[in-house]
Amino acid sequence: MLLGNVHMMNEPVSLPHAKIGKLSLLNTNARAAPHFPQVPSLAELGIAGADVPIWFSIFAPAGTPKHVIAKFNAKIVELAR
Repeated sequence: MLLGNVHMMNEPVSLPHAKIGKLSLLNTNARAAPHFPQVPSLAELGIAGADVPIWFSIFAPAGTPKHVIAKFNAKIVELAR
């Protein structure tokens, strides 16, 4: 499952996967997105103070070995500090 901000997602890549149920969308903004009214915001789900206007996603092909994901994740965490 991938979670992403519905305002910022790469629609040509993500939307087809969301439509067939292989990708879950999460709206991290304060309000529902006009072009994705079916995806409630965190605030609408009762999570107060949740407004994250910028959010990034990183994709890997299904079946990517866990050690590769772990190494990639460690580098991302290192760079984010």
